Amino acid sequence: MLSLFLLPMIIINSGLITSSAMLFILYIISGLGMAGIGMGIMHDAIHGSYSTNKHVNKYLGYTMNLIGANSTVWRIQHNVLHHTYTNIDQTDDDINPPAVLRFSPHAKKYWLHKFQHIYVWFFYGLSTISWITSKDFVRINRYRKKGFFTKKNE
Repeated sequence: MLSLFLLPMIIINSGLITSSAMLFILYIISGLGMAGIGMGIMHDAIHGSYSTNKHVNKYLGYTMNLIGANSTVWRIQHNVLHHTYTNIDQTDDDINPPAVLRFSPHAKKYWLHKFQHIYVWFFYGLSTISWITSKDFVRINRYRKKGFFTKKNE
């Protein structure tokens, strides 16, 4: 997955490819590698299940940083908050999306939500951009205020 992500990016940034179609294909391949890093390597490593060696898990967890997010923030959000408070409104960030999306029966329902199955794919596509530009910064400040960060993990 790391090669699937990195090699196309190296080729793209080398300037050797000028064909728009080939650049598009390389971006698609790199995107598949990015998804594989997130869903395979990073997820399992931060859960401590990629390897029996905790140091291997620690360093492979940092692949989250490679694809544009913060592994420490994700560990708190996913391992601590999501798995401790799964599907509990206002505590599990996985079910507290922006107002245009509704993942919980406790969230306020708007007329637009009946079309969510159609437009959710567009918002999922934008979620990576949101994640690497603002989401982690907002979360790190919130988690710091809640006392999740100590000198050890900052």
